[in-house]
Amino acid sequence: MVEKGLTPNVVTYTTLVDGLCKRGEVDIANELLLEMSEKGLQPNVCTYIALINGLCKVGNIEQAIKIMEEMDLTGFYPDTITYTLWTLIGCSKMIYKRMYAQGVMPDNNTYNILIKGHCKARNRKEAWFLHNEMVEERFSLTVASYDALIKGFCKRKFVQAKKLFEMKLKALL
Repeated sequence: MVEKGLTPNVVTYTTLVDGLCKRGEVDIANELLLEMSEKGLQPNVCTYIALINGLCKVGNIEQAIKIMEEMDLTGFYPDTITYTLWTLIGCSKMIYKRMYAQGVMPDNNTYNILIKGHCKARNRKEAWFLHNEMVEERFSLTVASYDALIKGFCKRKFVQAKKLFEMKLKALL
């Protein structure tokens, strides 16, 4: 591109960062972020989100937090949808805490994804805590909420799973 006399812009860099992160090449993507700054280009919210997604996917939570802090300093703040997406790719506990610190409140979707993730990871206490928090915050428990909990508890605690099923039936009637 440069050889042809074309200058990459923020969209070009963001596209490259996103593509590299999807391939798991987050180190190269991070280098591109630095290159952008050196060339006087300001990354946008999409650039940061792409890199944070990539870092979370490869398990580099520490670096993801650093990029989030950098993102904050530039005045870009993730919304509920972005935080929810990050919980899907393995940054759930860190993201959940950061949401509250930023004043972004989880919604039903966020809670359901967190509950399902904790149940899959056999963190039933954490899933139950989130369920109780949903109830306290007056969120509507959905079929998805109950299904995740029932599946999670069926693996070990059948009696609790049965109680959840009964609660689900009462809520649906």
